[in-house]
Amino acid sequence: MPGSVLAYVADCARRLREDPHDPEGLYARALILSSLGRGSEAREAMQTLRRVAPRHPAAARLPSDRDPLPEGADGTPGPVLTYVGACARRLERNPRDPDALFARAAILATLGQHKDALHSLEVLASVVPHYPAVWRLKARLYKDIGDARTAALCIRAAERFERDQTGDGSAHGMPPEDADLIKRMVLHESR
Repeated sequence: MPGSVLAYVADCARRLREDPHDPEGLYARALILSSLGRGSEAREAMQTLRRVAPRHPAAARLPSDRDPLPEGADGTPGPVLTYVGACARRLERNPRDPDALFARAAILATLGQHKDALHSLEVLASVVPHYPAVWRLKARLYKDIGDARTAALCIRAAERFERDQTGDGSAHGMPPEDADLIKRMVLHESR
């Protein structure tokens, strides 16, 4: 997943944590949720935007229930929304697409929607249990929602799958340096 996607999503989440009525955060949230195919939640964010910032350029164009939200409007990073939308379309075509499931889970987790993210990770773990970082991300999310026991079980599963990787450290056809990078990102480690 391109770093700019998670950076954009993380910036949106940070803005809304600091101020739940931040107009740019609400607009970004609406665009992201719309790109994920979650229209009702996207419209809810747009309605909140209209209520707290009626003069925001996007608030004046509040779409009807059937109209999609505009992508790339008002300087919003077009490639980010394109990537999020591509992820959603891949899941429409194949609800068990491992890379799209992980990307969706990472985006939802960044937005603070842990239960939805965990649902995507549960499907991913049933499809490809050795997918890089799935068990580490599950552990972090379970810890965040206060389920320490399940988090510990996920850590043990992660350690088992990491031990079972092939001799060169690759898993699921991924180069070892990419697997290490994903692990550090999920665990919020730096080099």
